[in-house]
Amino acid sequence: MRTVSEQTTFIAIVDDEESIRRALLRLMRSAGLAAQCFSSGAEFLNSLATREPRCVVLDLHMPGMSGFEVQALLAHSWPHLPVIV
Repeated sequence: MRTVSEQTTFIAIVDDEESIRRALLRLMRSAGLAAQCFSSGAEFLNSLATREPRCVVLDLHMPGMSGFEVQALLAHSWPHLPVIV
């Protein structure tokens, strides 16, 4: 089985709650989709320097940078990137 780093496309899961990240990751994998989890908006945004996901599943209520702030930055700099809230 290939790892996410070897996949050409993946879904980004951005949520501060570990149990939610794990559940969404299992759901994506059960559907045969590659996914990568991020515990904060800042961590996810920093990752965009090296890889861009096909889609983002984004929690709105996170400490530090909220999902609303992440979405605003994505809309400005990556307007083509679909976001599921």
